[in-house]
Amino acid sequence: MVSGSMKATRVFVILGFFATVCAAVTAGLRVFKMKDKQNMFYATIGLSFVAGLCLLIGFAIFAYETRLDVKLEGMNYGAGFALCVVAWLFSWIHAGLIVVHGRLPDV
Repeated sequence: MVSGSMKATRVFVILGFFATVCAAVTAGLRVFKMKDKQNMFYATIGLSFVAGLCLLIGFAIFAYETRLDVKLEGMNYGAGFALCVVAWLFSWIHAGLIVVHGRLPDV
């Protein structure tokens, strides 16, 4: 049986994944099809930020719960945890890049 905190970790990481995919879709639409639509601009920024927040909460819960179960001396979180951290960083970098891209003059 999976504990409640691990279910919460799964939920937040899955929500972060779906928000990341939606942010990529809205960014692609904004850059290639709907350049004049400000709502796509704000949706992309919001989705990227929400994705990063969900991933941050997910890996924070996981790190806290595994810290309680295993001694920290020999703990190895693994590649999945590292990739979750990288995805969190990239989603917030993506939000920042979209903000910068939206402020550039159209050529």
